[in-house]
Amino acid sequence: MTLSLFSIRTRLLLSLMFFSLLGGCSLPVQKDYDPQASFSNIKTLEWLPEERQVTPKAAEYARQQPLLAKRLQLAIANNLNAKGLLLTTTKPDAYITYHIGTYKRLRPDPVSVSYGFGGFWRHGGIFFETAPDYIEETEGSITVDILNAQGDLIWRSSLEVLLRQQETPQETERWIQSLVDRLLADFPPK
Repeated sequence: MTLSLFSIRTRLLLSLMFFSLLGGCSLPVQKDYDPQASFSNIKTLEWLPEERQVTPKAAEYARQQPLLAKRLQLAIANNLNAKGLLLTTTKPDAYITYHIGTYKRLRPDPVSVSYGFGGFWRHGGIFFETAPDYIEETEGSITVDILNAQGDLIWRSSLEVLLRQQETPQETERWIQSLVDRLLADFPPK
């Protein structure tokens, strides 16, 4: 009996660990760029003005989620500054913008409850299994676009992630910075 109970607890613990690791995973970064574009000439960038943004607009997201948008913009600026690129408001070499798309999905909870009564030999039993509970998760895609001075798209990077509330603002900043660093890892392309 003890071995069986230990085995059930071990399986449950391993299942919970597996699903929590899966929930933190994200798909690989998707990147594309115009091979004819001259990235070596880009030294300064400016945020793309709202009237030139496409849906979903960064400006609209900033109105809906001002704290997250501010952290995202700061993370992008930090990444670009580390590469020797500057954000400016006068005569930029290129423009930068981002898009955040979110959607909700229901996922069955990996832990469910079952009840049963057993029997022996020819005597029957009864077994009940409850329907699984569902967990609502918010998934999203983050896209960063670089446009040349004429406003033509020359570089795009996208990442799909499971959006979760972090424990503290500092953890949120670190999480967003890690996402942005993944998105801009290969910018500018060589």
